Amino acid sequence: MSRLDDEVLKFVERAQDGRRTASAKSLHGLTHRLLEQEDDELSDDDLQMVVSVSMKERFFEEVDDFLESMNVANRLSSKNRLDMAQVSIELGRYGSGIALLDVLAIEFADDPVLFAEAKGISGRAHKDLFLNALKGNRVAAQLHMKKSLQRYKEGCTGAAEKRNWLIGNLLAVGTRARIEGFELPFELDFDALADEIEESTARLPEEDRGFYVWSSLAEARISREDWNGVSDAVSGMLATHDVDVFKLSSTLRQFKTVWALPRSTKKAKLLVTGLERAILNQANGEVHMDASDIRRQRQTNEGDLEAQFSNALLRGRGWMLKFLEIGNSIVSVVDLHSGAVRGTCCIMNGGDLAPELDGKLLGLTNDHVISEYPQEYETLRPLRPQDAAVRFTLSDNPKQEYEIDEVIWSSPFRHHDACLFSFKDALPIDASNFEIIEYLPPAPQDPPAEVFVVSHPNPDEPSYSFQNTDLLMHDGDDRGSDTLIPGRIHYTTGTIKGSSGGVALNAKLKMIGLHHAGSDELDRIDGEPGHHAANEAIWIVAILNAIRDDLSQGRTRSSAVD
Repeated sequence: MSRLDDEVLKFVERAQDGRRTASAKSLHGLTHRLLEQEDDELSDDDLQMVVSVSMKERFFEEVDDFLESMNVANRLSSKNRLDMAQVSIELGRYGSGIALLDVLAIEFADDPVLFAEAKGISGRAHKDLFLNALKGNRVAAQLHMKKSLQRYKEGCTGAAEKRNWLIGNLLAVGTRARIEGFELPFELDFDALADEIEESTARLPEEDRGFYVWSSLAEARISREDWNGVSDAVSGMLATHDVDVFKLSSTLRQFKTVWALPRSTKKAKLLVTGLERAILNQANGEVHMDASDIRRQRQTNEGDLEAQFSNALLRGRGWMLKFLEIGNSIVSVVDLHSGAVRGTCCIMNGGDLAPELDGKLLGLTNDHVISEYPQEYETLRPLRPQDAAVRFTLSDNPKQEYEIDEVIWSSPFRHHDACLFSFKDALPIDASNFEIIEYLPPAPQDPPAEVFVVSHPNPDEPSYSFQNTDLLMHDGDDRGSDTLIPGRIHYTTGTIKGSSGGVALNAKLKMIGLHHAGSDELDRIDGEPGHHAANEAIWIVAILNAIRDDLSQGRTRSSAVD
């Protein structure tokens, strides 16, 4: 095996294990080799494996550069050009994605499979634009609805094995258009289309049915409001050998945004809830939930849910609801001038931090997110307090910005990387809804203890990370519970850019640390030489001790040393 083959396998292993930071670095290295024309040892199979895994695990930003480097190196296959269009659409570059697909549909006229895929992906792009335009531009919505239906219909003349997928989308978009009061561009016989999916599926033995066969069957049954039948199809879909995060996420999006199942019957809502939970059990599974999603999860009858889905796919009701509710106390940090999201902030009960802060609700984030000393940072500088605000995206007014009043205490990146502050106005919650715990699980142990992370890297909803959650190591035992020195916790739980300032939780969902960094070359903290791939939080006990000690001596900036 060549060194480059080994790098490819390393990327695949890291990606499938949910180690996004480490896998992104591997992919960057392979991208560099392609751009520098150092790819002689990279076989076509290697390249296709990298692209396939990236797409399945939804690593769209990472694979975007890789596909472009393949283009520069003249290593793109025809399928990869469809991948480039798909990635553009996933990243919101609809214009360039649709333009490329229009060209590819012409080029693929003699290849039924690629032609059907080009038309189907184009139909999906216009479907997204249709749904987006419904929020305020019905003229544009009608235009994109028509183009979406036309692309899906044109794709049906391609490969027979793609037909059910395309028909399912005709049913979904056509039904939604009819609900919204739009005139369809051509007649659709909804019952006949659903019958065709049922009949073609029945001809396939169950063991030969792939994910999209079952998902199309589910859509045919949704169109008839046959909820028991939909449940059977979704259960079959989740049990297929080719299930992956990309397909699950696409199906969830279809159920939620096109079919609008959360606004439908009780059984329809259960299907969405179960699918969300199934995605969160995937290594790279991530579900973004707004306030209505959280309410739906809270109101779910767990017995009803378990009746529709395998219990192995689900976590207990109490645990799940507690985990989701923690999102009420995890808010986004935004730039007051641009509105851009810059990080995450934990809302803390002041009395949990220091006696003199009792009765106050305070914000705690990283110093590298908000700081009174931005000049200490050489690269991306933190926001100054007067330039920052937070948003409670699960509140009744998710766009309202709450400005910072004053910084109470802070500690630089090289120490606790923390900034504690008060707010100018009353907050939309009465108290923080997570607890602080003053001890850490043993580490390492077999099986490893777990670390869960709630953060806010996305502008509209918190992110819940509870896959690949191994606690690797910490130095709390060496530091001791009275330490002023920042103890560190290393774990594999995946996070993305913007998660800094999130909360790290133990298996009982109690706060053990403030998430602040991640790398595939973090210095080990167990006394062994070298580095490893991990995310890192600062032990909350060390932060509490430093706050209490500094405030008692009238200091607002930590003087702790390593």
